[in-house]
Amino acid sequence: MKFACLKATKGGDFRDPSFATNWAQAVSAGIPVGAHHFFTQCKSAKHQAGNFLATVPPLENPLPSVIDAEHRGPCAKGTPQFDPATEIAVFLDVVQAQAGCCPIIYGRPEFNSAYLSQSFRNERFWVRSSFVTPYLRKAEWVFWQYHKSGRRSGVTGPVDLNVFRGTPETFAYFIKTANCFAAKP
Repeated sequence: MKFACLKATKGGDFRDPSFATNWAQAVSAGIPVGAHHFFTQCKSAKHQAGNFLATVPPLENPLPSVIDAEHRGPCAKGTPQFDPATEIAVFLDVVQAQAGCCPIIYGRPEFNSAYLSQSFRNERFWVRSSFVTPYLRKAEWVFWQYHKSGRRSGVTGPVDLNVFRGTPETFAYFIKTANCFAAKP
């Protein structure tokens, strides 16, 4: 295992109860770790960014944060946000202003086609494509989720299996230059 990206938050109110423990264990294991926010259309992007930023602690050389942009379900409470691309752009701007770098957008083909296909040409993407090289965002993807039910020692339950697009040297440079949520002196 070369890195871990851990679910931190979802929407405007949910904080993963295992996040702090998982974060501490990943840091203790000495692997690069990042935080993941599951974006919904049920709260404003500013509200969701506030939830995310209040949850993720500072860390030297973490992975960039990730916004999971795939939710298309109904909202239990509140009115859905009808322009996901605009809301995602707001989330990216708010998190970048505080964290120091723009989050990576995690996406699946269905959500990308419905909402994002004309946007975010200069952003980095984490794409899902089971077993075959991704066709989504060919020029923009930096991480590829190739399996959703892997197993890893020390982790209870299934884990997503992912690879970085590049060499070990480019990955080390990527981590060194990300500066997201870097601990402040």
